[in-house]
Amino acid sequence: WQLDGRRKKVSGVDLLVRDFERHLSFLAQYGFAEPDGQPTADGRWAARLRMDQPLIVAEGLRIGSLPDKDPTLLAAVMAALVYDREPNDRLRFDQGSKAVGRAVTSFEKSLQPFTAAMEEKGFGVRAMQIRPAALMDAWAHGEEWEVACRRFAFAEGDAAALMVRTADHLRHIRQLKEEFPKIAKLADDAIQKILKPPVVDPT
Repeated sequence: WQLDGRRKKVSGVDLLVRDFERHLSFLAQYGFAEPDGQPTADGRWAARLRMDQPLIVAEGLRIGSLPDKDPTLLAAVMAALVYDREPNDRLRFDQGSKAVGRAVTSFEKSLQPFTAAMEEKGFGVRAMQIRPAALMDAWAHGEEWEVACRRFAFAEGDAAALMVRTADHLRHIRQLKEEFPKIAKLADDAIQKILKPPVVDPT
């Protein structure tokens, strides 16, 4: 039990209903659901994105702000979305290529009105970090594993986990072949570039 502003008891069920209504209101506002709760066409494909921050990815797909020409940049932006550790401001590391920084910054800026609306509604939004994106880009471009991990200050186990999680998220984009055929193919290419030894067993 919790108390509302009028000092009346509010049950857990009431809180759950309020939370559901808050989610539904936001989904309806952005065209993912009808006011009665039925999914729209966009809502149906977005519901198949079983991943971290699915609405941000869905909106990125819908407005065309995910990288759609280079599979390594797509993987890099997804890595920045997937990475959920707190940044270490005292950590010094190579920022990677300018292309990575531009891709992450461009994606984040294009989604700023959407993420601001999410935060206003009380939904958490993680800031994107360059370091995991830079590591992903270097690895996908063929840099040696140990060199890339050292260059971007990643323990090898943490780096491998990032690769696997990013590939899993890319698989959800890959399945949207009818809705987004170009980027679905790019996601498949990106998976092939990052799931290689020693991240995965060559056998």
